Amino acid sequence: MQKSQLLRKVGGFRKTRFIHYNILHIIILLIITTAPLQVGSDASADISEYKHYKTTAISMVPTLLDGEFILVNRNCYKDQKPQRGDIIVFECPYDTSKKMIKRVIGIGTDVIRGENKNIYLNGQIIHEPYVQHTRDETVTELDNFGPVTVPEDALFVMGDNRDESFDSRFFGVVSLDKVEG
Repeated sequence: MQKSQLLRKVGGFRKTRFIHYNILHIIILLIITTAPLQVGSDASADISEYKHYKTTAISMVPTLLDGEFILVNRNCYKDQKPQRGDIIVFECPYDTSKKMIKRVIGIGTDVIRGENKNIYLNGQIIHEPYVQHTRDETVTELDNFGPVTVPEDALFVMGDNRDESFDSRFFGVVSLDKVEG
């Protein structure tokens, strides 16, 4: 057997193996998200507190790409409130049958304002290495807003893809009781 034929066979094997690994990962994810997991004799972890979602928008690019699956702990904010920088899933303010995924920018009593694509938190510019602007040279009314004072029981959220995100600049703050994880 020639060297080129051998390489083709090995390449085909790797591709087939890769497909099998992807199917295996999907099966494991389905089992984990739909069945409770027993850990020891007296302890158990209820997997039902986790829920998987598929991203269907580009508002969180580059952090989350359109079509990616994420696993969300629905009890992570049971004993604590979301913090600045957390990525949360919450009930859509204008369509309660849908969920949204955004990053927390401001928490209760924070003052948020936007100026020329920069975000100011309590008067200080914040460094956001995860942010993407698709229209760097164009400044719109979305890039200049506020100041907005966040109520105690609410969050100010924005997408990482700022020029393509429908977020608190449009629909206002998100109530803490609408956060799912």
